[in-house]
Amino acid sequence: MSFLSYIFDRVSDKPHTRRRPEIKFGRFAEPEETEEMITMRNTSDHLYKTGDYLGAYVSFFEYMRMQGGPAVEITFDAETQTLYFDIIQGSKIVKGAITAGQVFTWADIAEFDTLDVALMRFLLTQNTNFAYCKYAIYDNTIALLQRCPTQDMSPEAFNEMLSEIAISADSIDDILVEQFPHLHAINTENIIPLPETEKTAKIKYMRKWIQDAKTQVQSTSDDPTRTYIILTAIFKILYLISPEGSLLHRFKQIYTIYATGYNPEERNSPEINFKMLAELDEILQKSDEEIGVSIYKVRAVFPEISYMSFPEMAESFNTHFRLIDTCLDSNRYDIALTMCEYTAGLNHVHHGMPPIAQDLLLIMWRVLNSDYFTELGFDDGFITESTQTPAAIKISHEIESTIKKYSKKYPTLAFNTADLDFGTLTGFAYTFLKEFAELEIPD
Repeated sequence: MSFLSYIFDRVSDKPHTRRRPEIKFGRFAEPEETEEMITMRNTSDHLYKTGDYLGAYVSFFEYMRMQGGPAVEITFDAETQTLYFDIIQGSKIVKGAITAGQVFTWADIAEFDTLDVALMRFLLTQNTNFAYCKYAIYDNTIALLQRCPTQDMSPEAFNEMLSEIAISADSIDDILVEQFPHLHAINTENIIPLPETEKTAKIKYMRKWIQDAKTQVQSTSDDPTRTYIILTAIFKILYLISPEGSLLHRFKQIYTIYATGYNPEERNSPEINFKMLAELDEILQKSDEEIGVSIYKVRAVFPEISYMSFPEMAESFNTHFRLIDTCLDSNRYDIALTMCEYTAGLNHVHHGMPPIAQDLLLIMWRVLNSDYFTELGFDDGFITESTQTPAAIKISHEIESTIKKYSKKYPTLAFNTADLDFGTLTGFAYTFLKEFAELEIPD
């Protein structure tokens, strides 16, 4: 138990530091593992294999704390030799108790007044989608839970189980409450309200970007191009607005219309476009109050999107440059600009990336959407008011400052701002992405 005591002394004495709240963009992505995190994970695996199950789990949760920070809380009852944990995943809390003999994990999802056949049928149907957990009902509460002997649940398997419960509970709670009126939301204290200025700006520009997409769709008769325009608006909203709850679910459903329904052999773009636009129109019909319910901030531990190395991401960018080139060849500079946002947005929504890549791409977003970022409180001055063109000196300085910020990790990295075209937004976005894709950021 000396290792156990050592780890808990570290955990208990470690100060809880809170960074100043920042604007959240995108979903929680899988982070890069530090050497310390890898060591702790390997230690957990080793202890489990030697039969020190409780020590293995303590080491595992130290790893979790490194990943989730204040979203992970653990306590140890020395008298009962029980490890207790709380993990915040969005609007839900995953709780658990672990002893040398048993692992018990659960997440309360919603409370109910009465149960009806429709709800029971829904829960039973959903149970078939889970590999580890199941829906359960107790004390007028719907929960996801899992219980098993510790010797049958290695930390690696436990991580997969915990991820399933956490992500499933967080993604289904608002949907259940919306579909079944006799259910009541719980654990809403985990929601972090946004400042009214930020919330107002996000609602305003979500509406604007949908309307802009509808207008641009009407400017071309090419149906595949129309598809890209609609998808750009969806990706842009998912990343820059970062909705939660039922609104997030709605945008994911709209994207699913394309992801599961589009078939190039059938040339069914017109049908897909019609369905996606109809769904976006329904969102526009919602009041600001209805939309605002899903505009908030949360903490999370488990990633919703997996990490992709920069070389792989650069390859993705290079593949999509042909879309931009086609628009430039046709003198559709407005749609070329949209394709630049599509290329960046596609990568933001589908996978995580190194922090330096996130920071650099955010500069591009700030230039292309300066009005939005101004309303969020960014004092950039990235657009020259007299010419309405990108401000070369300020943008170059921001890029150079970002590169310098990561110079210790990437000492030879350079971003050639001299190759950027500051004459137009389209020119800037295209040359920025070209230079970005050529960076040598090692995996």
